[in-house]
Amino acid sequence: MNQKLLISGIFALMVFGALFFFIVSSGRKPGGVKEPGLDRNESRQPGEPSTANQPVPTILPQTPSKQNPVEPPVEKPEAPGSSVIAGRVVEAEGGAPLAGVTVRASLDSGELAAGTLLWKWEATTDARGGFKFRETEWAPYRVQASLVGRLSALVGSVYPGEDVELKLTVQQAIPLTLVLDGEEGLTPLPHQPVWISIPGVGWSFSGESDGDGSVGLTGVPREELELARKSHQIECLVPGFADATFSAVPPGDSYRISVESAATLEGSVLDAQTKRPIPGARVHADSGHEVTADENGRYRISGVVDDVTAYAPGYSFETKEVDADDPGQVVRHDFRLTRGLTLRGKVSDAKGRPLPGFRISIVFDALALESSSEKLESRLIELSACVSGTDGEYLLEGLDPDALALPGDLELSVKAPGSESSFTYDVEGVSASLAEVERDIVLDLQLLLEGIVKLSSGEFLARAAVYLESIDSDFHLVSGTNAEGSFAFKNVPTSRYRLRVVSEGRVVHIQEVDIPAPPLDIRALAAGTVEGLLFAADTREPLASLQLSLVTDSRGRVPVASGVVTDMTGRFRFEDVPRGEYRLLVKQDPRTAAISRFEPSLELSISASDEGWKGDLAVPVLPSGEVSLSFTLSPRPGEVAAPVTSSVWIAFTSARPPNSLLTPSGGGDPILVEDPRLGYRARWRSGQYKLRFSTTVEGKLLLKDEVFTVASGVVLERVVTFTR
Repeated sequence: MNQKLLISGIFALMVFGALFFFIVSSGRKPGGVKEPGLDRNESRQPGEPSTANQPVPTILPQTPSKQNPVEPPVEKPEAPGSSVIAGRVVEAEGGAPLAGVTVRASLDSGELAAGTLLWKWEATTDARGGFKFRETEWAPYRVQASLVGRLSALVGSVYPGEDVELKLTVQQAIPLTLVLDGEEGLTPLPHQPVWISIPGVGWSFSGESDGDGSVGLTGVPREELELARKSHQIECLVPGFADATFSAVPPGDSYRISVESAATLEGSVLDAQTKRPIPGARVHADSGHEVTADENGRYRISGVVDDVTAYAPGYSFETKEVDADDPGQVVRHDFRLTRGLTLRGKVSDAKGRPLPGFRISIVFDALALESSSEKLESRLIELSACVSGTDGEYLLEGLDPDALALPGDLELSVKAPGSESSFTYDVEGVSASLAEVERDIVLDLQLLLEGIVKLSSGEFLARAAVYLESIDSDFHLVSGTNAEGSFAFKNVPTSRYRLRVVSEGRVVHIQEVDIPAPPLDIRALAAGTVEGLLFAADTREPLASLQLSLVTDSRGRVPVASGVVTDMTGRFRFEDVPRGEYRLLVKQDPRTAAISRFEPSLELSISASDEGWKGDLAVPVLPSGEVSLSFTLSPRPGEVAAPVTSSVWIAFTSARPPNSLLTPSGGGDPILVEDPRLGYRARWRSGQYKLRFSTTVEGKLLLKDEVFTVASGVVLERVVTFTR
């Protein structure tokens, strides 16, 4: 009996042990391999794609995520070399690590990307100053580090796998004062939030004024800030106020943002049909400031001058014109939003394969807005944008038929996964009378264009940037070569392109590509020098101070080199130019463009071999004559006329060439005659000119207006006399 019990116990233990082993084994993978994705404690680590510049529309059930794009299907070819960009940020003074630094990254598009610079990736440095960006494509990136109190650092041409170190130097804050421009003059605004940016360089600053309205700007060099101010590229937003103006304070070592008080709007945002509140609706003022409606749909926003707009996911927006005589007046308005048009369907390629991860949105400038806000359209586009799901499904909600001029064709913007450039797609015959319209988006794409770049010696060219630029549009893609010289572009629309290979800052190869195309075998041949002399065709005199650019010469144009100016002998030189056909673009000095002897859009052909090109080029000239000017002051009683000794400025009011209508001056900046005692002598294009001369004598500005007629082959001698 005891023996039977013993055997039964042993058997039970064996069964229990096997069951326990099965349970434990089922919870792990062989060899310790983790499940795809991140561990729980890694789910919010820095270095994931930033959503700061991405749309934030509503996420609907069983639709593609609008925050985390779905990866392409496994059967789609992958680009080589996907990896991680990692590095650290340290003090420039002693090399100590800096924690809490904001680090951003984006594809380094070189000269292709114009306008606003958007950062796709964002991370914060840890206690050791480290940062990491995951899931990057194999391509060159630009990485920027920013920290309050220090000058931002930027590095370009960073490839995955490289160890990046950014050094931040202590920066003396640039003084800025925030003031209210009111009836009592300029009054400081204490403890007021402010946001400032220069979109073209990707710099932004957010802070709060102190007790006397002062703010210390950091992260941008003073020279860059001043250049942006002069070119009107600085954007300011002061919540609750309107007409934010950024200006310099004499003598120019500090700045000021002046704002004005405006009306306040309050009320509720309601569903027009159900009369129920819309919690989370956004209310956008013409100043660019926004507020969010509370759980009862109520809102209150200040700083409204002309209009305010309410919008919410799934609804058409509504704009209210504000009629307020008193800047401090409170206006009541309840917004009643109607449901907008829904556009749904699937995104696939020409063979019917679903395309997940594609961002679909309305194209910029497609909306007819009544608002005067410059930021509103981008907010509305972001609201309705979506990313196609696993089966390629997409969903655009809240489209406003009136603002989109429907019924009719609807132009959409399509951006492929991993790309920072978008292309357009036309959806034909969209009805405005239906609440929902279904249209599939069929894209004619080459899923993978790959190639290899070798040097003339046969060696692979590694870490070279490869740019694929559309000849017919602004669409472009960026890739890079790995250690084996391989590169790849994914999801390339069928079109005509120009491919450029750039290594160590110089162009080493250019060719045209028609997509679809087979794998490319590229030989980057030795680059040569393009140099020569420009001279006038009639007098053969050398032409100095001409601005030159070298562009490709074929179906489209891409600049190869620019910024070269002919010297005093008319000579020019371009380094590292690959073999090819080019056009030399010649521009005049902007101060003399109105009187130039040759056409403003002058182009000359150049054919560069492996060694380059060298030669002299005759510039065709127009009929012209010489102008000789001397400058005097009107005599005082008992005195004789005296020459002008201070500088003289010559400004063009208008210029009228022969047989042409009167045109505004194309001369831009006035011509400066530094030593008028030597006079002024130059060759001008034949025509009639209205000129204004100015000089300063004994602290007094003197002006003189003259009309000149320049005839071909004639020397015009004139004395310009200033009256005291």
